[in-house]
Formats: sequence, C-alpha cells, structure tokens
Amino acid sequence: MTKGIPDPPQQPCCDLYAFGTCNHHHAPLFTVRPGVFAEEALVHAIQLVQQAYQSTTLAREDAQGDARRLLGSSQLSLEMTEALLNKVLDGLVLLPSNPPAPKRPGRLAKPVQAQDYR
Repeated sequence: MTKGIPDPPQQPCCDLYAFGTCNHHHAPLFTVRPGVFAEEALVHAIQLVQQAYQSTTLAREDAQGDARRLLGSSQLSLEMTEALLNKVLDGLVLLPSNPPAPKRPGRLAKPVQAQDYR
C-alpha cells in the first residue's frame, strides 16, 4: 500500500552537543539543546562572532608588536566567519516557524573603542 500524502519537510535542527569539560576532567558544563532550529543557531552564532570581534578590537588597541598583528589576523578571521555564517543563513530553505525566528543581527557600523568603556 502506498501513502497518499507525503510527510511534511522537516526543519533542520541541532542534536545535543556538550562542551566545557576542561579536557574531559568532569561532566560538561554547557550544552546546545537538541531541537534548536538551525536558523536560530546560526543567528546566535553570528551574534557570538560579532561579540568576539568587538573583544578582539578592544584588545588590539592596547596590544603592541606581534600581539597586535595576531589580533588583527583574528579580526580578519572573525569577519570572514561572520560572512560565511550569513551566506549559510541566506541559503537555508526557511519554513514558517511559530514563534518566528529571531531577527538577524545587522553588520557592525563601527567597532567599539576602548574610550567607550572608560
């Protein structure tokens, strides 16, 4: 017997992923919940990358010599990571969700500066 109605497409989601074990010396402190939609996970990942970029920018202002160049390289890597995440998010076939997925963060207009926090 054949099925007359196809199954609805499944929305991509995450499996359980644990981290924060201090090289497996204890049970994981943090987990990514199973069932988190891929779109929501990507939006959150973009926000995390933007925060790391801001932290690197602040650290680079106070750094000297090789440390400053290494932090500049980290900034470039974080910018490329953000661009890749945005393209992956653009390429997802998004299904309507209830509640709607969070709004995608916009590009940073200007990096923060140390004097903003003093």
